[in-house]
Amino acid sequence: MANLKRRKREQAIANEIAHELHRALGTIMPSALAQNSDVVCKVFGEAFDRNRIVDESAGARILAYVPKELAARNLQFAELNRQLAAAVRPMAISK
Repeated sequence: MANLKRRKREQAIANEIAHELHRALGTIMPSALAQNSDVVCKVFGEAFDRNRIVDESAGARILAYVPKELAARNLQFAELNRQLAAAVRPMAISK
């Protein structure tokens, strides 16, 4: 039971980190994070400090969740863009 709670907490922290990265950098592929390492370090540092993550193994587990969370955010963003384009398209055709 403790492992499940720990895993859920770490996934929530990874989701928070992905949200902040997406807000700061926009849609970005996880492989392109190295180009913005200063922003990434700041976001991770603040999240780890805010959530009092001091254990290296916990940080590694959280880091493993972040690419999945970023991919999910990118998919959500792409879907919203598709819906927006579909909604705007009929207005453009009628003019």
